Amino acid sequence: MLGAGLVLAPAAVWLVRTEWAGKLAERARPVVRQMGEIYGPVLVETFTRYERGRVVFAQAAVRPAAVGTLAERIARVLAFCGSPALAEDIARQLGAPGSLRDRTRLVRTELRGCGAFVEVRRGRWMLGEPGGAPAAPLCRPRGLDQPGICCMSGGFTHRFAIPWPRW
Repeated sequence: MLGAGLVLAPAAVWLVRTEWAGKLAERARPVVRQMGEIYGPVLVETFTRYERGRVVFAQAAVRPAAVGTLAERIARVLAFCGSPALAEDIARQLGAPGSLRDRTRLVRTELRGCGAFVEVRRGRWMLGEPGGAPAAPLCRPRGLDQPGICCMSGGFTHRFAIPWPRW
């Protein structure tokens, strides 16, 4: 950076002394004026829209509460937890004052009272509903008691030479 300044400073002095700076300015003036005429209104419109958007956002945005409710804090813990968690583990991560037993009781009350939390297994809670399709039972298709796999294709049964395990 310093090297560029050492090179550019003498070049600028030379341009001013030899009147090249004036000639460059005269040649650049129409180009700059034309660019201002073309891009000026677009830039002004962009900046005014940006300022209007900032004003609307400042008026409409909901500021987060300084102190979140217990349900919000539990939801944050469950959102960052990779799997369903026990109420005791949630209470331990909240770190509120009081004994762990009292905090766990408060967390369980909140978990049971709020519809945003779902008990997926006994005592294990998660945020929201569990996703995915219900697990399909794994059973052996009918008519496949002989070795090979049969499949229906266009009304015809085809038999492939893939051995089927005997159960």
